[in-house]
Amino acid sequence: MHAQVSVDELHSNWKNKYLATRRDGSKYVKYNLAGDSQPSNAVTTSEAIGYGMLITVLRGEKPEFDGLMKFYQSFINPNHGMMKWQILDNFTAPDSNSATDGDMDVAYALFKAEKKWGGGSYKQQALSICQSLLTHCIKSGESHMPMVGSWAGPTDNRVLSRSSDWMPAHFLLFKTEDSAHADKWQATFDKTVAAYERNRTQHPRGLLADFHVYDESAKVYNASTGFVLENSHDKDYFTNASRIPWRLATFWKAHGEQAVRDAGLYPAMKALKKFFESEIVSTGEVKGGYYLDGSRMNEWTNNAYMGPAWCLLKVCCTLCA
Repeated sequence: MHAQVSVDELHSNWKNKYLATRRDGSKYVKYNLAGDSQPSNAVTTSEAIGYGMLITVLRGEKPEFDGLMKFYQSFINPNHGMMKWQILDNFTAPDSNSATDGDMDVAYALFKAEKKWGGGSYKQQALSICQSLLTHCIKSGESHMPMVGSWAGPTDNRVLSRSSDWMPAHFLLFKTEDSAHADKWQATFDKTVAAYERNRTQHPRGLLADFHVYDESAKVYNASTGFVLENSHDKDYFTNASRIPWRLATFWKAHGEQAVRDAGLYPAMKALKKFFESEIVSTGEVKGGYYLDGSRMNEWTNNAYMGPAWCLLKVCCTLCA
């Protein structure tokens, strides 16, 4: 039996292990301690900065939050207004592209910081990122769905959407705070919900592929059927899609069960909850990757799979069996 550890202790351990400070006072979240990400001397990403800002604003840690935002601002690409997604140990970026989810998390955290601490500057920075996201990372036309990053131009990559970027809580907050573009964020929210439900009807266990491909003729997204961007598991519930339960749980936590039902997300969340419950009953854990029919890819697990699933099970405990 594992000993009970308080949230405060877990948070302190996280800061000691992952939160680093530079000489200029900026802070970053280390993501490559083992050196197994490529390149091996990468130290952080925009996604890691976004996670850190979400954590520190929820914990009310303004100095840490401001330090992370200072780091983010140091690596903004002026051509698209968002952070260069990966930073090396010499604090340069190997390329100038962004990663959609990192910048969305940063904008979400900044809006939350404005509510918590005020001052006006947090919201202005968030609005600037929202404008960049709409210009460079949300597909225009009838899709309105997140693309994989600022680099997704008029090529096949433009029709890809990473399922871990399907963040309904973010889109509704952006609709409220970025009121000048409320209709666009509402459209992105509606299309995201529709994509979740379409996936559930096609894959009843609720599992989503890491990447989905836009069908220009039918105007819908379908799970990829093979390699499209990262590896042979682009078609499976793997390292990207594993974050989906957390994103859905965030929407439930922010807006409540009735909003989940009204939005049309209830069936997708219920399907995932039932699947994770069956896996825990069967094996005691959520495994490290699944095919969309629910069969296991691996027999190992780690926190990248267990943590988000736990969030969904914990927050959505009132969902019926």
